[in-house]
Parts: sequence; structure tokens; C-alpha cells
Amino acid sequence: MSSLYIEKDNLLSMIFCALLMSAIDKEIHKQEWQIIQEFVKAHWLKEWGDFGHYKKQMINQLKQIIANQEKTKNKLEQVLSDLKVRLDHPEKKILLKLAGDVMAADNIMSPEESDLFSIFLKNLGAQ
Repeated sequence: MSSLYIEKDNLLSMIFCALLMSAIDKEIHKQEWQIIQEFVKAHWLKEWGDFGHYKKQMINQLKQIIANQEKTKNKLEQVLSDLKVRLDHPEKKILLKLAGDVMAADNIMSPEESDLFSIFLKNLGAQ
């Protein structure tokens, strides 16, 4: 469990961003999924119920957009644009670290992942 509390809605959006990063190459690699699961485990509170329900919703949403990289980029821009006003500086740093960890998990940085990471940097005020 992390010592930093993150609001449930913000956390779900952060996880969805990580899933978008992971799935940009049309598959979620085992190492990437492991990083996302560890992040969930560190921040998800038991009183919020079972994360599995939310995971299914996010995966279903991913399936609808992931085949189209432009839709994926647009969705990430939309979610990050919303998050940049809701997250404080420490939370933004956590999200950037999560995105970077997911991107580097399989030891391959695709051009698509690099493009998405620049969207993270631009929207979270790091560029």
C-alpha cells in the first residue's frame, strides 16, 4: 500500500492511461501488465470494492479504440487533459513514472510508445 492517497476516479484514469500506453502496439505484454497490477495493488483501497469490475470496463473500452492509433492518441489526450487539472504535482510524477515503467517493461520502446509518452509529458506540464 502506498503512503500517497489518490482519489478513486483519478486512480482509475491513471490506470486507463497506463493501459493505453501498454496496448498501443496492439497487445499488453506480460511485463507491462505486471507493472500495472503492482500499481493497482499499491494504490487500490479495499473499501472501493473489487477492482476486477473496473478492469473489465477498461479492457472493453480499450478493445473499441486500440485498433486505431489515432483514436488511442485522442483518447489519451482527452484523459490526460482532464487529469492535468485534477492531479497535484506528486500524483503527476507518479503517473509519469507509471507510464515510463510500462513503456520500458518489455525493453523495447516502439515509435508509438514514444509518441504517447510525449503526450504524457506535454499534458502533465513536463515539457
